[in-house]
Amino acid sequence: MGKTSPSDCQGGSMAERPLRTLQHVLVCPVCKGGLEFSPSLISCNSCGLQFLQSGNDYFDLLPHHLLENKGPQWRERQQEMEEWYKDLIASPAAANNCFARDYAPYAPLLATLSGDVLDIGGGAGIVRDYLPRDTSYTVIDPSLDWLGAEWASLAERFPSLVTKPHFILGIGEYLPFLAQAFDTVLAFWSLNHASDPEQVFSEVYRVLRPGGQFLAVLEDMAPSWGDIADGTFPASRIAPGGGDPSMENPAPSDGQEWPLQSDHIRIRESDIQKWISRRFEVVRRDFDQSPSFEFRKIESPQRIRTGAEDTEVQRSRYHIRTLQNERRDFVRRLQELESALVKERKKVKRLRKRTQRLKLELRNVRGSTTWRLLKRLGRIRAGVLGKFRR
Repeated sequence: MGKTSPSDCQGGSMAERPLRTLQHVLVCPVCKGGLEFSPSLISCNSCGLQFLQSGNDYFDLLPHHLLENKGPQWRERQQEMEEWYKDLIASPAAANNCFARDYAPYAPLLATLSGDVLDIGGGAGIVRDYLPRDTSYTVIDPSLDWLGAEWASLAERFPSLVTKPHFILGIGEYLPFLAQAFDTVLAFWSLNHASDPEQVFSEVYRVLRPGGQFLAVLEDMAPSWGDIADGTFPASRIAPGGGDPSMENPAPSDGQEWPLQSDHIRIRESDIQKWISRRFEVVRRDFDQSPSFEFRKIESPQRIRTGAEDTEVQRSRYHIRTLQNERRDFVRRLQELESALVKERKKVKRLRKRTQRLKLELRNVRGSTTWRLLKRLGRIRAGVLGKFRR
């Protein structure tokens, strides 16, 4: 589990406080209006949307009508993921090893967090075992399976599972929280399960306080050429030579597109760069385990538009365009050389065939009667000339 042990960093104090302490930061997930709470119903005072409540250990703020508009694909992917975790928890020993292995690389970073933490797709809240005790922790997830009693079977390895986390039934595209309500937002292996990850980034920006952190761990993302060059990503896992050098990312070993699990959607790093523009800055990027990013919320979107930073941005864009043009010229020149090489090889092949034909013709001529007569005449001529010279 790395340098941090559950006994040192267990965010369990949050789970001991009543769920109702969250009410002051909750808003309508759709219009962001204020909410009115009753034991069996939560109503929006602005748009009139109502959320029936059927449990005492969570708030249901899932906009079901919006999920229906997304079609069956999201639900099918969600069900496939839920079935995978059901199979996993059926073997507690395997589940313990799986979660310990997955979270261990991030334990040192999680141990530094403080304040209010939101975990998008946080499931049973295992990450609490890696957080400081005074952290205020909240999970938002679209599945109630995580509240099942079977997850307590992992409590010996992950003590925080003795209690359930503050749990909101919902999705990252429609976060039911006030603006600037959290110091840190986590999305560990959950963005690939979203239906609209760009909207998740927008919502995370809204609920983070100025300078807040967004920690995201993704799957099925292709490494960059730089990851191969600096050894961050093993070259043995890509195609010979990296594949087509004109492509945005190197190709995998089979030369095709990077593999994608059936319950995932494709997220490219170039997409993320667009989504964080003028909102987040990249603090850390790591491909050692799963592709992981640490973003920091930019306090004011204006900071990158004016002054020296704006000039630096323009310079950077100019250098990027220059490098892209150089790479394009290099690839074009490489392609021209390869084309010329193919033509020369064809010429050599044609010359070899012509040489073989000539050799065959010469062999046929040498074996003919005419060739023998010519040789005989040559000898006679040489003899006659010899007599005259004497």
